[in-house]
Amino acid sequence: MELLSFLLALFWAQVASSHMVMNTPAIYSPNRASTWPVTNGGRFPYPCQGFTEIVTRTPITAGGTTLVNFTGSAPHGGGTCLFGLNYHSTPASPYTNDPEHFKTIYTIIGGCPADTAGNLETPDTYRGLDPNGNPDSVHCGNDSGKDCIRQFNIPFPDDLPSGNATFVWMWYNQRTKNELYMNCAPVYIDGKQSDTAPEDSPFVNSLPTMFLANVPGLTECATSQTGDQTGPFNVPNPGNFGVQLITPDPIAAGNCSIAPVAPFASSGTSMPTPALASTPAAAPTTSSAGFVTVTTSTAGYSSPASTPSEISATTSSEIPATTPVATTPAAPSSQSTAPPPASTGGAATPGSPVDCNVPAGTLFCISESEFGICGPDGKGYPQQLNANQICIDGNVYYKDESA
Repeated sequence: MELLSFLLALFWAQVASSHMVMNTPAIYSPNRASTWPVTNGGRFPYPCQGFTEIVTRTPITAGGTTLVNFTGSAPHGGGTCLFGLNYHSTPASPYTNDPEHFKTIYTIIGGCPADTAGNLETPDTYRGLDPNGNPDSVHCGNDSGKDCIRQFNIPFPDDLPSGNATFVWMWYNQRTKNELYMNCAPVYIDGKQSDTAPEDSPFVNSLPTMFLANVPGLTECATSQTGDQTGPFNVPNPGNFGVQLITPDPIAAGNCSIAPVAPFASSGTSMPTPALASTPAAAPTTSSAGFVTVTTSTAGYSSPASTPSEISATTSSEIPATTPVATTPAAPSSQSTAPPPASTGGAATPGSPVDCNVPAGTLFCISESEFGICGPDGKGYPQQLNANQICIDGNVYYKDESA
């Protein structure tokens, strides 16, 4: 029973892992935002999971960069990240829901937010829960490490107008299928002054719309439905600014358009080109307590010369990256995790062990309704999931409530 209790405890830590969430800059409703993908309506709707509470508005200088960092232990092999802005708002919301209002400023094809074969949930990489209850894994402390969560200094065009805006991260992961992840952060752009409202800026409106897929009802485009892609998704309209870190796989496009090589500008533009590999790759480090140490750089940061009074005094260079957290088990957030099966389920009475071909301590799917945790002997005991849960590719998900 001791071994079973240990395996079950390890399992619930991994089930809680879900996916990824942006932690820097500070997002809307940070204590409620989820690591789960967005849908058309439902629990975490497009856009921005529906969250609008402003805790910190981050000031960003046009022509400079800002640090973007993430929390999570399931980067699904990395993938393609889009970064953008929405200057539109309504009296009831700091952003609008129209997909056309979300404009791309930078794209990373492959290796975002990690370059790893799958997830980071082994005893060597898992780092426990962050203060918001989101599981976290080892961090690279740079933008080029492997088998760890990367961070990026994202450049902002110097032609951006001044004003409040919503900064957006959208992610098409490499490993799973038909998913879109999206987090949003309130920011103030210290840019060009104009008599024109920032949302009507000709420059802003010249930027491409952030590519939207995998949200049925809002788009018919769906990325790979087979999950057998070996490279990231090459978004059809990445904009002129970005970087390709890994060669994309046309299979990942699913029924979306297969895009040509991205026409990223490398010089002579109004946007600074970041050195995405300028920081030497380093092995993640841990303290004596076993916590991950995150190394950040404030190079390229600057506070706006003047900002509205409602902007928090916290500047982008003062916002911490992921805080080291204890690995003591804690109650996971009900919004981001699948809860344990009911006590009447089969998890309390294990059946005969089955063979597993994954590292010891790793969750694996026996069927869509059963999981196991691989033991040191290469075997794991079948455990039954609740009726509203499903096991796919070594992860436990909620079934689609909107289906």
